[in-house]
Amino acid sequence: MSVSAALSEYHAREAKIAAAKYVEGLTSNEAANDWKQANTEARRVLVEALRVSRNLTDIAGALLAQQIVATVRRHRLSARQEGAVIELLTEKGWSPLRSGLIKTLSDVPARHFMHKTLFATKTQAQEVDIACGLGQTVVLAMECKVTNDETNSVKRINDVLKKAKAWQDHWGSFVRTAALLQGVVGYKDVHRLLADSVEVFWSHKLDDFGAWIDANAIR
Repeated sequence: MSVSAALSEYHAREAKIAAAKYVEGLTSNEAANDWKQANTEARRVLVEALRVSRNLTDIAGALLAQQIVATVRRHRLSARQEGAVIELLTEKGWSPLRSGLIKTLSDVPARHFMHKTLFATKTQAQEVDIACGLGQTVVLAMECKVTNDETNSVKRINDVLKKAKAWQDHWGSFVRTAALLQGVVGYKDVHRLLADSVEVFWSHKLDDFGAWIDANAIR
């Protein structure tokens, strides 16, 4: 799908804002807690590595801690993203459903949602963060993604695109894929989503998603 200049400019601008907000958050108390948790995990991993390697001494413990802290932070923010979407949907009167394997799109009726559920595909079922029933057997598959840097964003966006293709191959246009992004995301990766017809939203502008869901869901 071709991406309009206006849409490209909008998301390029929001990507810069998201990155700035992510960097600002690195000095927060939450970031300090992330570091503490990461160091605790790093020590646990290091002790286990020493045990199984019989006291191998050449282990980059500090590098390991840096990697773990990034993962801890990303998981924390992703959980917060999902919680924000659920809160928004609930405030709009949407109803939660028990998570499970979605075998038919009527499993998610209009203005209902499932958190951390599975979509059937032609091969292996794919987990979606939040499935939103838009009505007329159309479901929005919302993926919540936090990235630590532009290199990390490649992996996160690849994951969304892989799932989007699997859902499209199985369900066609009855499943629409969306990505809620936060952190440092390279615009080239955002453009890849847009070009593959993935709806893109930003955590710092969640009201945009609220407006979109109001416009696209049957009442």
